[in-house]
Amino acid sequence: MSTEEQRFHDLMKRFRSEVQQLKTESRELKRSQMKLTSELELKRKEQTDIFSDFSQSERLAIKNRVERLIQKIDSHLTGS
Repeated sequence: MSTEEQRFHDLMKRFRSEVQQLKTESRELKRSQMKLTSELELKRKEQTDIFSDFSQSERLAIKNRVERLIQKIDSHLTGS
């Protein structure tokens, strides 16, 4: 076998090894992604809306208070 052929075979061997390592890393990353996605979905299901415990009238009252506060801040900033 010539030197060029030997070099080619060595490079191909390194290439195959690198491809195998990348495939292994890809599988590990996919598993990790699936695990994190599952954990995220679980957290989303556990999460509750902070306003879900309030009645509709209480939510409207909070909304009105927030709007009044925003108006006060706006008027203070504009100097009116």
